[in-house]
Amino acid sequence: MGVQQLTASERRVAGVAAERHSNPEIAQALFVTRKTVETHLGQVYRMLGPSGRGGGGPCVGRSDPTADR
Repeated sequence: MGVQQLTASERRVAGVAAERHSNPEIAQALFVTRKTVETHLGQVYRMLGPSGRGGGGPCVGRSDPTADR
């Protein structure tokens, strides 16, 4: 499974997480709840592997949190 299998929301959350932001920071930036962030990251880690957030974690690239609105 690859990045293509992720939803747009999962990609946005993972992209912001890859920039080493905390779950509360991600939630605030994307205007979602912390639980939503946790759910999306859990799915990303299940699909891409739990290799951490920064430095090559589930690598979906860097993301502008407001890009896909």
